[in-house]
Amino acid sequence: MLEVSKIESGKLRLDIKPVNLEDLADRAVRAFKTYAAQKGLKLEFIVDGEIPDARGDPDRLYQVLANVIGNAVKFTDSGSVSVFIGTLPGWQKVRVCDTGIGIPEQELKNIFSKFYRISSGRREYPSARQGTGLGLFIAKYLIELHGGRIEAESGAGGSVFSIFLPS
Repeated sequence: MLEVSKIESGKLRLDIKPVNLEDLADRAVRAFKTYAAQKGLKLEFIVDGEIPDARGDPDRLYQVLANVIGNAVKFTDSGSVSVFIGTLPGWQKVRVCDTGIGIPEQELKNIFSKFYRISSGRREYPSARQGTGLGLFIAKYLIELHGGRIEAESGAGGSVFSIFLPS
């Protein structure tokens, strides 16, 4: 809640420095390897080409990556979670793709809202799986504070979260 207070008051500050996004993403993937293995999931990290350093707050970017990857592992019961990193003109892009339960279309527009949690009335989303409803809200804020954006797509076969950061 302290972070939300800082966000809402505009007092959250970034410690901007050169950051190797590939190393941060690799570290975040490794942090969830054991959890994924316990669930019988394949967790893979794929790097598309050479990834130049970006400018950002490494701790905050790691927080975002860990949140998105952690959610993917948590809401995937079988199959895989794949983390891709690459570049586009002017951008570095991280995509987290899973074969999880997906996010209902009518709920997708709200997932980055503060305290939003997918309806626990759905069998696939028991309340035991849910968090506070703050992780994606904070992730979106942090990415936007870096001048980037985060997007989500989902369907019956899983979800894809894409994070774009300026090069």
